Amino acid sequence: MDTIVLIPAFKPDQALVELSRTLSAAGFQVLVMDDGSGSDFAPVFHAASQYARVSGYSENRGKGEALKEGIKLIRSDYPGCRYLITADGDGQHMPEDIFRLSALLRKKGGLIIGTRTFTGKVPFRSRVGNAITSLAFSAASGVSLSDTRTGLRGFEASMCDWLLGVEGTRYEYETNVLLDAAKQKIPIQEITIGTVYGTGNPTSHFRVWKDSFLIYKEIIRYSLSSLFCFSIDYTLLLVLTPLLTHKVPFAMNVSALISWSFSSLTNFFINRFFVFKFKDPF
Repeated sequence: MDTIVLIPAFKPDQALVELSRTLSAAGFQVLVMDDGSGSDFAPVFHAASQYARVSGYSENRGKGEALKEGIKLIRSDYPGCRYLITADGDGQHMPEDIFRLSALLRKKGGLIIGTRTFTGKVPFRSRVGNAITSLAFSAASGVSLSDTRTGLRGFEASMCDWLLGVEGTRYEYETNVLLDAAKQKIPIQEITIGTVYGTGNPTSHFRVWKDSFLIYKEIIRYSLSSLFCFSIDYTLLLVLTPLLTHKVPFAMNVSALISWSFSSLTNFFINRFFVFKFKDPF
């Protein structure tokens, strides 16, 4: 199978084992990353290892770091992988939705996210939190997405190097991936999936205040960089146009080209070294 399902897991329950079993039976290669869950959860990972490759480390580093470590393994150990799907192992992603996303990914490629409908019994904080984050994301990036927090995503394996270059170690990493995709004009396709929550969402390890701060900090930082570069573009246009009038043909067009080029380069360097902080060389 040329598709690998990567599941980051922190203190999982039996749902991880059942999902691994179902995916393995369907022909998927499953890679589970233990994000420092501790010895108390060793039996769960041992049971999952019957159906999946289990790897990880002893100390909790965050979901983003678990995803990156899994991507590194995929890149080094699975050269035949063509498609990568990330999914949560807490029972929120149903196997049939993963199957449908996989089929669409094989057909269209690119980047696909599973969009939850948030109907039925959904915790209030999850419903409101997702709505606010989606609105903020749209305002910052200009790309409208219904569910920016979804962990069910599909990528072409050729995107692994890009995914490893995106900053973030916890939940903000997934937001940064979407922000950078929007910045690079990578189309983001959506597919509707079910919304599954246990009573009170007991399996979620999302820290409401700390993780929300990390997510919104990245969105705001991205917005400010875009606003700053727009100001540079507009200011240069206002300054250059009268200076070049009567001196060069098509002064307005030349001014626009110069101001756009300068602001675009500024935007590139700000995003590269201050917003997303890419570590790879040019």
